[in-house]
Amino acid sequence: MSACKRIAAVLVLVCCGMLGSGCEGLDDGSNEEDDEGALDEDSIERSVHGLNAQYQSDPTSAWSTKNGHNWLVSRAFSFFQEGELRDAMLPHLPAGLSERDVQYGVAFADNPWFGRPETFDATAPAGTRVPSIREDLWSRTLGTDCNGVGGTCLEVRYPRSTTERPNLHLHTRWVLGWLFGVSRPCYGADNLMHYPNDRPLTVDGTGSSSGTIAEGPQGVGNLRISATHYGEKLYELARRFWSANEPMPRLDQLERVSTPGRIAARVWTTGGDNPEEQELPATYLGGNPFVLTAEGRASWPIWVPDTFEVSKLTTVEPPRSKRAAGIYLGWAVHMMHDLAQPYHAMNLTGENHASSETEMDQRIQEGKFDHLPIIENLFFPTAEYTYSDEEV
Repeated sequence: MSACKRIAAVLVLVCCGMLGSGCEGLDDGSNEEDDEGALDEDSIERSVHGLNAQYQSDPTSAWSTKNGHNWLVSRAFSFFQEGELRDAMLPHLPAGLSERDVQYGVAFADNPWFGRPETFDATAPAGTRVPSIREDLWSRTLGTDCNGVGGTCLEVRYPRSTTERPNLHLHTRWVLGWLFGVSRPCYGADNLMHYPNDRPLTVDGTGSSSGTIAEGPQGVGNLRISATHYGEKLYELARRFWSANEPMPRLDQLERVSTPGRIAARVWTTGGDNPEEQELPATYLGGNPFVLTAEGRASWPIWVPDTFEVSKLTTVEPPRSKRAAGIYLGWAVHMMHDLAQPYHAMNLTGENHASSETEMDQRIQEGKFDHLPIIENLFFPTAEYTYSDEEV
């Protein structure tokens, strides 16, 4: 079996899980250190806990008991490496594919502001910052500068570098004083692409709120990037970066989306709607999301070069790398997991979305799903398991 087909086998196994969870609800993320409002400490801890376990040479993936995405990846690797089917399945695991790299990729999908994998330690729980190809973008605001707390306000900007979010990324922030008080919910803008986007992305009915969060350019149609298509492009890059696969990965062949759509603060409450909107800038699928060169060309994510130099972020044809392949694989797997989550599948976000994922993560930590088989009748027709409708 070729290396690319063996990677495909891993992808199929990891994506078979229907318990995938993430953290893209309205309360996702934290504020900058110098912003008003308390930091979302739990969100930060959930994001970085297991990656520190991975990159401080802890053989037990603490993250795998914290987050559904990473738990599924750990289960898939265990299927290859342990148990009675080990001898049959281990040959299908590509030599040199590291679970650490896949786990990082799964996490990077929600946290495009992470530092490079090797920089995670006790003093830098989200990794350390590296120079960007666009230092001039730091703190650039595309939408309203939300200095007030009351009412509804939408901000789109490249935030200042902080300990929690060290590297350049585009994020969106809603100031919803009527619902969240002084808290300022944040997204990485790229997280809006973790949905089918076959309809506008709307609030899930949390409290008295509903309404559109993201839609097509100028309000016509839907966001132009779906998790399905995005995941396909990421998996294609995983294959291209893997040893000996053809064609080589090329920066100038990444798909450009010039007008992804717009985000909005049209959130209906008893006080009516507040129509604030902001068009999203261009991005490249598989590139560093929304971080383009001054000429408008793509740049690689900061982890593509095995050894970091700013100039390598714009190398047209980088060398193949099993490390980069594993990270891209994890990023692609994350998209598949999200499509299996009901709120994601229905293009709904908000507190109900977030709380459902938090509850699922809690059940994972309690071992509620440890008894379930990883696969059934996929490779081994004699394997049997009877599912029940009993609540776990």
